[in-house]
Amino acid sequence: VAPRPSGAGMGVFSRYPLEDVHVVTLDSTAHIAILARVRVNENALTLLSLHPTTPITIEKFRNRNQQFKEAASLLRSIAGPKVLVGDLNTTMWSPYFMELLANAGLREARLGFGLGTTWPEPYPPFLKIAIDHCLVSKEVGVENLPVGPTTGSDHRPLIVDLTF
Repeated sequence: VAPRPSGAGMGVFSRYPLEDVHVVTLDSTAHIAILARVRVNENALTLLSLHPTTPITIEKFRNRNQQFKEAASLLRSIAGPKVLVGDLNTTMWSPYFMELLANAGLREARLGFGLGTTWPEPYPPFLKIAIDHCLVSKEVGVENLPVGPTTGSDHRPLIVDLTF
């Protein structure tokens, strides 16, 4: 857990042991990322959790895209299974998002499971967009991807069942 003011902090919780946990700065804002190895029985995967700034000003837009570029570079440098999760403040149709996928060697986990819209809560599904994402490398399978129930946040959780 790495608290920060104004929603820039982050926490990663896992039922599996976390190893080599690092707080990472990927842009010029206070919005951090958390990089960790997750051990699942005999297997391990790299987890990167992001929550870049909302792109509502040109500076925040640039910082969000900078986080995408740095995250892709970081993940490309690490061998083995990888997962990137978070409120990425972008839809899957954004060219910056598509560039993140291509440069990091990842795919959107929701493929084959529908849009899985998560924000803003409590709007009806037809008014929501999917800005919360789980991106996976080729070694990682996706068994299921439902949107979870309301939790009190302005986002609904994305629940992702992954396999090696």
